[in-house]
Parts: sequence; structure tokens; C-alpha cells
Amino acid sequence: MSTGLDQTRELARICRLHRNATDDMRRLPPPVCEALAASGLSRATLPKELHGLEMDPPDLLEHYGILAGAEASVSWIAWNNLLFAHLTRSLAPRIRADVFREPGAIFAQSTRPGGRALAQGTSFRVSGSWQLVSGCELAEWLLLLCEIEGRGEQFALLHKEQCKIQDTWYVGGLRGTGSHDVEVSDAAISPEQLVSPGDAPTHEGAWARLPIISLVSAGFGAQTLGIARALLEATAERREAGSALLVGAHAASLEAAEAHLRDGVDRLWRRACAGEEATLVEIGAVYAATRHANGVARRAVADLYDAAGTRALYVSAPFERAHRDLRAMLQHIVAQPIWTEDAGRARLGLTPTHPLFAI
Repeated sequence: MSTGLDQTRELARICRLHRNATDDMRRLPPPVCEALAASGLSRATLPKELHGLEMDPPDLLEHYGILAGAEASVSWIAWNNLLFAHLTRSLAPRIRADVFREPGAIFAQSTRPGGRALAQGTSFRVSGSWQLVSGCELAEWLLLLCEIEGRGEQFALLHKEQCKIQDTWYVGGLRGTGSHDVEVSDAAISPEQLVSPGDAPTHEGAWARLPIISLVSAGFGAQTLGIARALLEATAERREAGSALLVGAHAASLEAAEAHLRDGVDRLWRRACAGEEATLVEIGAVYAATRHANGVARRAVADLYDAAGTRALYVSAPFERAHRDLRAMLQHIVAQPIWTEDAGRARLGLTPTHPLFAI
């Protein structure tokens, strides 16, 4: 399993062929799932012994951007699996090996605390309801955030057979992600199936030293830029002289935002490879670069949509889809102002307020 840019471009081509089916089904159709599994992008950061690619983080951003430009729902699922891979890095090795046993498996999680886990003998019993669980219909395993009796909030690792999916995902943007609600009723798990973002990794290597949430944030920004870049390219292909100023201005803005984001991630990666901890300022720089990228992408998509006139109304053109997918993405927690504010606090020598800032 080895994904170069050519293979990701081939995955993007397959995604474009099935865009209507992705929307109609409100999930990824089988040919897209098969292509995603074959690409390895759903486990890009995992070690090779877990069928992963061990891809360098700065390079991963380009893959997310290409995929988002073709079909944001697919990049969203791949990106969500990045968080799952990181949250499970503290699992006992035998459990982690079992979770990632199948090379083509896809995973899901919810970072919204929707349930409780009560101790019962040597196990915990999990019950609750979680919203917006992207890719839940495709997932083999799920991580669901719970209030744990006597332990605060932790993620509970559950197999798909312990979960019931409620058909709730009737939306416009990111329609193909199948982000339905998930219900669990009195499911038994072992204490080893409870993890927290700040738990110590059970394996070595540079990936184990990276701050999780800032890297997830960067992957988000790569997707918003990818959507905007694809729309810019579609506009440029029409070769209309009246769009020259718009295309030139937004091309420069997008390229600058991409370089800024990649530079921030590269700094974190070099620190991790050297066995060093990143500073709060360096971590904050990635959050700030992500938020900047989101703003650049939002302005580009809005301007290109407006400039397209009535063409933007038709589903046969890329404008309305890019607009609704991007707007849906920007509702996510990693796109909110708190991260830029905390990046500023770090530069001022103040303590960031979000508990996951440096995790």
C-alpha cells in the first residue's frame, strides 16, 4: 500500500466519476470506498506494521488538498481517520493491532460528549447518543466521547456491532460523509478500551511525538484550500479575459496560504524527528495558519461563485457544490476563532485556554 501523488490523483478521478452517487446515497459509494482503501490515505500516518503509509505530515497536506478538490466528502472521511489514528496511539499494542488488522478498514469518531460509561465489575457499560459521526456507516471501529464514572471525559472504543446508526444526515454540504447520529445501549468494553488525547503513546517514533490537534487542524486547512484551488482552476479553464484579475489575485493568496500552512507543519515535524517538543508558539502558528487558510479559501470561493453569475446555480457546474461543502466544513470546531486567539496568547507568553491546544 503506497500512495504517491499520482495514485491520489487517480483516486480523485474516481471520486469525480461518482459525485452524483455520493450525493444521492449520502455516503461514499462502493467504488469510491474501494479506491480510498487501496490508496491507504485513511491510514496515512500509521506505521507500516499496521498497514500504514508513515507519510510525512507536510506531504500529507497536498494529498488532502487534491482529494478535497475532487470530492470533499472523501477527503473529510480520510481526514477523520487521521484523528482516529492519533487517538488510538495510546492503546495497548495488542488492541491496536486488532483494530487496524484489516488493511482496508475505515474508522469514525465523535468528539462530542454524548454518552456515559459506568463501571460494572471489571468492565464498563457504555450508553448514549452521538451526533455528526462522519463515516459511521463505513466504520469498523468507532471512538465515542463519554463521561466516565469517576474519571472525567474519555473516548470509548466500540466495534460497529455495538452501535446503532440513526438516519439523520439530510443536509446540503458534505452530504456524502454520512454523518449520522450513533446510538449505543449498554455496550460492554474493557478499561483498556478507554483513551484520552493526552495519554502517553505506546509506540515510539516521530509521529508519536507530534501534537495531535494542531496537525488535525492543518489537515482541515489543506482541505479548504483544496476546494478553493479546484474552483479557481475550473474558472481559469474557461479562459475568460474578464476573470483575469480575480484569478490572478486568488491564485497568489491560495499559494501563499498553502506555503504558510506547510511551513508551520514542517517545523513541527522537524522538531518531532529530532526528538524535541514543539513550543507553544510553534503549535499556535499552525492553528493560526489553518484559520488564515480557511479565510483565504472562503473569500476565493465566494468571489468565484459571485463572478460565475447564473452558472453558479447549476449542479452541473462546480460552484454551488464547492460553496455548500466549504460552508459546511467551516462549522467545525477546528475552524472557530478560539484557536487564533490561543495562538495569540502563546505569542504573548500567556497560557492558551483550550485544553487540547498542545495535545
